[in-house]
Amino acid sequence: MNIQNKPSKAKFIGCVLLIISSMIGGGIFALPIMAFKLGILATIILTLIVYAIMTVAGLFVVEISIKLPQYQNHYASLSYHAFGRWGKAFALIAFSVAIYATLIAYISAVPTLIGSNSCNLDFYSCISPSSLQILFTFGLGIVLICGMRYSENINRIIMTIKLCALVIVISLMIKYIDIQSLFLVKLNFEDLIQVCLIIVLAFAYQSILPSIVN
Repeated sequence: MNIQNKPSKAKFIGCVLLIISSMIGGGIFALPIMAFKLGILATIILTLIVYAIMTVAGLFVVEISIKLPQYQNHYASLSYHAFGRWGKAFALIAFSVAIYATLIAYISAVPTLIGSNSCNLDFYSCISPSSLQILFTFGLGIVLICGMRYSENINRIIMTIKLCALVIVISLMIKYIDIQSLFLVKLNFEDLIQVCLIIVLAFAYQSILPSIVN
């Protein structure tokens, strides 16, 4: 990479934060609970295995992305370049299902999050859960249509705050951690598949790699 094409430090940090934002999500809440059920040792081994697999997959995506013209290296083009027409069709179907499932999950969770009594406020007395879902969908649509060019800057601010909050929470909880008790949990492989899915989701940043390459 020559000097002219070398990204600025701000752009580099923005790309790093984009990857972090795709990794820090629901998994950060779900994984500790599932790790306690499965057993901490099995969870650590499983996390390292999934991390290695997902990292190699990410490097493959980057390798193909840099071979295609800039802004023409989206997943449809990548799939067509690597696997032909059937690969392109499969990628489009898979992404459509994944995006639909993700949006439905967020939309369904909005009433529970906003309508909780953590602030001693009863939101449902003035607005119904279905209305909250509609408002959230409308707001998300506006952001996608009008605000995508500001998304990277917004993500930098949000992720900086989120990472600082995460460090503070971990720092405050360290004194309550008993390392020995973590390894007393018996292995329980009944939840193995569910834990695998959560860990895979935590490392599923490959979808944003073409944008980062650009």
